[in-house]
Amino acid sequence: PVQKELLNPRLLDKKELRNLVQEIKLQQLVPIISKENVKIPIKYFKHKMIFFGIYEFDIIGNFFFNLIDYDELNNPVKDEFGRSKENELIFINNQEAPFVNQLLWMVDLAIKDAVKNNDSLFLLRKDFWQNGKPFAAVFSHTVYSLQKWNLHKIFKSSFVEFLKFWHFKYNVKSFFDKMKFLFTNIEEYWKFDDIREIENQHGVNSTYFFYATNGNEIDYSLGDEDLQNEISALQKEYNEISLLASNNSSRDDILESEKDNLKKIINLEEVGIRHYLNKFNPQFTIEYHKKHGFIYDSSRTFLKNFGFVNGMGFPYYVHQLLVPTQQNVPQFQSRYIELPITFSDRNLRISKYKTLPFEEAKTIVNNLIETIIKTNGFIHFDFSISSFSEIKYGQQIYNYIIQKVKEHNGFIGNCMQITNWWKKRERVEIIENEIGALIQFPENIDNFTLELLGNYNVEKVDGAKSAIDGPKIIFNNILAGTKVQIFIGKIE
Repeated sequence: PVQKELLNPRLLDKKELRNLVQEIKLQQLVPIISKENVKIPIKYFKHKMIFFGIYEFDIIGNFFFNLIDYDELNNPVKDEFGRSKENELIFINNQEAPFVNQLLWMVDLAIKDAVKNNDSLFLLRKDFWQNGKPFAAVFSHTVYSLQKWNLHKIFKSSFVEFLKFWHFKYNVKSFFDKMKFLFTNIEEYWKFDDIREIENQHGVNSTYFFYATNGNEIDYSLGDEDLQNEISALQKEYNEISLLASNNSSRDDILESEKDNLKKIINLEEVGIRHYLNKFNPQFTIEYHKKHGFIYDSSRTFLKNFGFVNGMGFPYYVHQLLVPTQQNVPQFQSRYIELPITFSDRNLRISKYKTLPFEEAKTIVNNLIETIIKTNGFIHFDFSISSFSEIKYGQQIYNYIIQKVKEHNGFIGNCMQITNWWKKRERVEIIENEIGALIQFPENIDNFTLELLGNYNVEKVDGAKSAIDGPKIIFNNILAGTKVQIFIGKIE
C-alpha cells in the first residue's frame, strides 16, 4: 500500500500523524506510520520458482519520512534556530533504538530469503564496515568553552551560590575550584591531556570541533599560541580537527570565513562541521554547507535525551526541501553526509547541581551499543572538553565506553574516516556476468569484504589478492582502478 502523504510534509499535520503511528515487532518494537492495522509486516509467497513478499505498509514512505526529517519540517512550533521541542516529536519514545536500521534489516532479510529460495539467483553483498566489523563508532569532542573562570564569572557565580546556599556540596567544590584558579591559573576546562591519555591507552583517535571566529558566545581564540600547540599535538596523533560553527552561521552566510580561519591552522582543505546544540536551520544551513564544500555535518542530536535522531543508526545523506513547483509537488535534493550524535555527555547532567548516577549512565551506554550491533549500524559518542570537569565521573564513563566498543569489536574511526569509508564503499561497483561478477574499485581501499548469497560457492578470484572464507571474499590494500573477476559455481 502506498501512502502519498508520507512523501509531502504539507499533507499531514501533527494530530493526523499521531493517529497513524503504530508499532510492529521485529528484533525490537519499531514505530511506523500506516493507515492499516499492521499485525504481520511482510508476507511471503512461493510457487515453484517464484518467490516474493508483500509489505503490509508503505515501507518506502516510512523510510522517506525519517530520511527527510518530515516530523521536524511539519512542526509549526520552532525556536529561533528552527528546532522543535523534543517531547513533541512523534517517535521520541522510540529514540533509544535505531528503528530505521530495523526496517532496513527486515528488507535485507527478505532479500536473503528470496535468494535462498531460488536456485538460479545469487547476490554479492558489501559488508557495512572494514574487516567485517559488526558496527562502527565515532568519538568526538565539542570544544565550545575553554574558560570556566574569569573575574566576572567568579563574582557572578559567587553571588548566585550565596543565594542558593542549600546546594552546600556543589558550592564548596565551586569555592575550591575558584581558589585553585586564582592561585595557580590552572584552567579547569583545559582537559586535552586527560582525553589524549585515555585515547592513547586504547589506541583510538577522535574528532575535535573548534570555533574559528570571535563572538560573544566564544571564550577562546585560534590565535592563542597554547591552543595552536594543542591542536598541533592532536593532529600528530592522527586526531581530526573540524569546525564548530558560530551561532549566527545557521542563518547567515558567514561559514566561508570561519572555514578559512580553521584551514590556516590545520593546513587541510577537507573540513567537517558541527552546529552546537543542533542550532541547525534546514531552511538555510543545508545550503550553506553545500555551498562552502563541507565534507560532512555532525550536528543532529537530542538536547535532552540519548538515542538515534529519526531512528537513523547509519551515516546518511541529508536531503534539502527545495522551493515547490507550480504543481505544489515537494522536491528534495541530496546534499552531504550526516553523522548524527547518539550519546552526548551534556545530557548526563540533569541540572546544574545533579547528574545521572554512574551505573545508570553505564546502562544507557550498554543498551545503545547492544541495539546498534543487531543491525550493523553506526553509533556516535560526543564528549565536550568542559564536561570532563563538570561531570565527576566524566573520565570514567569515557574510558568505559571505549572499552565496551572495543570488547564488541567495533570499527572505530574519526568523523572524516567514517565519511570517507562510507563514500568509498558506495562507489565500489558490482557488475554481474555469466561467470560470476566483475568488481570495480575506483579508489584505494585498505580493506573490503563481500559476501556471496545464494546456493553458490566462490571458486576463484582474479585481479587482486584476496582471501576466501566460506561465503566471504576479503580484499586488502586495493589500488584505485583495480578490476576483479569473481568466479562462482553452483552448490550441488
